[in-house]
Amino acid sequence: MKTKEEIIVLLRQKEAELAEELRKMEEFHKAAWEQYGSELCAGEMLDNERKVVKNIERNKKLLDYFNRRGVDDLEIRFFLETIRESDAKAESEIAFWQKQLLYSQENRLFWEEIAKIAGIKVK
Repeated sequence: MKTKEEIIVLLRQKEAELAEELRKMEEFHKAAWEQYGSELCAGEMLDNERKVVKNIERNKKLLDYFNRRGVDDLEIRFFLETIRESDAKAESEIAFWQKQLLYSQENRLFWEEIAKIAGIKVK
């Protein structure tokens, strides 16, 4: 079982990881938008960013909670399990969106090739 201090260290690490995840996601979304523009769903991109921001806020609340008062072993186990589940979900969402972007790129190349065969100029 981890001590309160170890939990605080883990939460600070998680905070840094989430901030980095958000930074990378925003960069990825910006690059994708610059390349594909309106072909992408900006609403979904923003929703994904909001989810990470929500995780960051939740993590900060947990960190504040652990810093302000003592907690028992059951609470510690509950919070750690919540964080683990959140990590797994975030990894799954990132993989999904990477696949979506790849599909979008392949789809665009396919239609550009069809247009080329048909003699249609594509920007």
